[in-house]
Amino acid sequence: MRLFLISTDHLEDRIWFRDDDDLKAAMNIVAIIVSMLNIDIWVFALMSNHVHFIIFGNRSDAELFITKFKKLYGQYYQNKYRTKHFLKRNGVDISEVDSKWEGWEKAMAYVQMNPPAANICLDAQGYKWGTGSCFFNGNNPSGKKASEFSYRELCRLLKTHARIRPDMVISDEGYVLPESYVNIAQVETVFGTPKRMNFFLNSSSKARARIEKGGQSVPSFSDKNIAALIPDICVSLFQTSNMMDL
Repeated sequence: MRLFLISTDHLEDRIWFRDDDDLKAAMNIVAIIVSMLNIDIWVFALMSNHVHFIIFGNRSDAELFITKFKKLYGQYYQNKYRTKHFLKRNGVDISEVDSKWEGWEKAMAYVQMNPPAANICLDAQGYKWGTGSCFFNGNNPSGKKASEFSYRELCRLLKTHARIRPDMVISDEGYVLPESYVNIAQVETVFGTPKRMNFFLNSSSKARARIEKGGQSVPSFSDKNIAALIPDICVSLFQTSNMMDL
């Protein structure tokens, strides 16, 4: 059994998640696939135009997971926005992570630091669309277990008839909390202590790039917020509500 880093190509002309409902849907799809395939996820981050996952297992597990994720989220996106072939040609890189020279720690820190590097949040713990807040916090997930919902309620929340593990916890916002299915114990074992994890987070390539750019000195907005404002900007500046007209 080995560790694999899954990264999708950055989309240049569109974004994966236009609003929080899209992110919630993606979070639930991750939980559904984990339940279906018994995938061992260690860390992940859902960014606006790409995603990262680190999975413990075989290469075939990683390939099956990301293929299933792209298919299910692509179907959700197509049904909601009437967009065909979304993600079908979006490239994927699957790389084995070498355990030597603290390779596992560096790879996990790289994934966790994607949101802070994009100036979406101050630190990894502040980003909820992934595993940023899962480790060394000593808190049990706050929400209701799937077993406490009726089958009909779960179908309505998850927007699918697929089942999730009964022990998974659903937040008040309506998505499955990663704390209830990611392998927290193994990740914490690899890092050893919160201090050591913070060292790798703060010394990762993403963290160094952020420091070189001046940290939070430049205002930053999430892609989904920018996308929501585009129609108003087009109307006020160019007298059209359709960006494609430009």
